[in-house]
Amino acid sequence: GETILQTPDRGYTWNIMQTNPASSVIYRKVQIVDIYTAYVLGDDAGGGQPKIIRTLDQGASWSEVMIQQLQNVHLYGFNMKTNSDTGIVVGSGGTMLRTVDGGLTWGAINSGITEDLYAVLFNEEICLAVGNKVILKSFNNGDTWEVDRPANINGALYAIFQWDYGNYFIAGE
Repeated sequence: GETILQTPDRGYTWNIMQTNPASSVIYRKVQIVDIYTAYVLGDDAGGGQPKIIRTLDQGASWSEVMIQQLQNVHLYGFNMKTNSDTGIVVGSGGTMLRTVDGGLTWGAINSGITEDLYAVLFNEEICLAVGNKVILKSFNNGDTWEVDRPANINGALYAIFQWDYGNYFIAGE
């Protein structure tokens, strides 16, 4: 578990940046924030204890960031608001965590649902989160959420993309 790889040459060679074969942690998401900063989300496969690590030096070193004590939670999606210290992480059971200090600390926010959430997009215009047959939207940095369960959605939604202002795509099953 706990493996992070990096390539300096478009995938011709790979460098191990971090590895711990004895660990049961599974990393699921990498989020690059700027030229120096990245986050990796995961959890302990055995107990579901979520884990977020961060680098501030292009991956040369990694440190765990503080998150509240959660059990049996898997983290799947993360997005940091552009030019901001605010970001949101989503996961199983409707879990949402928000940072307002650049990822140093994370606190729970109420999504209003219990379905798994797989992706989040956060910008100046809107915050969108998607999961198992559900779309959430917030216009106030994630303080409150509107829940939409479109009748024609038959499975999980896994990805969100912004084309331009007001124009978003969501993809899934």
